[in-house]
Amino acid sequence: MFAVRFVFAAVLMSINTAAVAETLDHRQLLGILSEREAQPSVIAVASGFGASSGQLFAAISYTDRDQQTKRDGDDDGSIALGFGVGDPRENVGIELAVGITSVSSPWWGDGKFGDEGNINLKIHRHFTPRILNGISSASLGVSNLWGWGGTKEIPQNLYLAYTEQGYFGRFNEYGTSITAGYGTSVANGESKSGFFGGIAVARSQINTSISFIGDEIYYSGSFYPMTLPNVSITYSRAVPSGNISSGRNILSLGYTFGIGG
Repeated sequence: MFAVRFVFAAVLMSINTAAVAETLDHRQLLGILSEREAQPSVIAVASGFGASSGQLFAAISYTDRDQQTKRDGDDDGSIALGFGVGDPRENVGIELAVGITSVSSPWWGDGKFGDEGNINLKIHRHFTPRILNGISSASLGVSNLWGWGGTKEIPQNLYLAYTEQGYFGRFNEYGTSITAGYGTSVANGESKSGFFGGIAVARSQINTSISFIGDEIYYSGSFYPMTLPNVSITYSRAVPSGNISSGRNILSLGYTFGIGG
């Protein structure tokens, strides 16, 4: 009789444990479903993905050290405006962006807003991913395709980039992304060729990444406000070859949106 009671108690405990575990899984899943979907992105390097038809974007960045003058305390800022055409899933997508590299105002800088800038072009196409369980894309682009003002002194950068994105975790609540590429003018003050790449991990409203381009390493974190689904706020610490004491800080605000169907 004791053995029967013991077996019955063990079975009952097993059922209760399974029920509790199922309840916990259910609660965890509900919590994850209430989160914003993870948006993994490798910051500060060219991506294999790009804007497609009907997609537009804008971004403004500030840094406390100008990479051209290389003087501490010499603030710098820039604005990027772009849009896409085409479908990279079926054929190719084309992204065109205008960069305003001089955002001086009457209150700071030389007061000549927009006297420097450039045009940037990217062609991109989706492919079957080889590493992660999500999506992938490759891009061929030209930075500083055409410029005005001081950007005329900066060489064009022809680059090739490949990016994959995927998800992991019990409920795929985490996102990850990897990028690798090569550019003709990414190292030594954008004057020499070199490799670039990085990895990112994200969950809900937070994305973190570490990346490198030329002789700089970027440690970045992005925040996506729940109430502003198209907005991103990113902070990056850029350091030359890991020398944190001589690095620079970069703060960026981005906005993406779509038009049409």
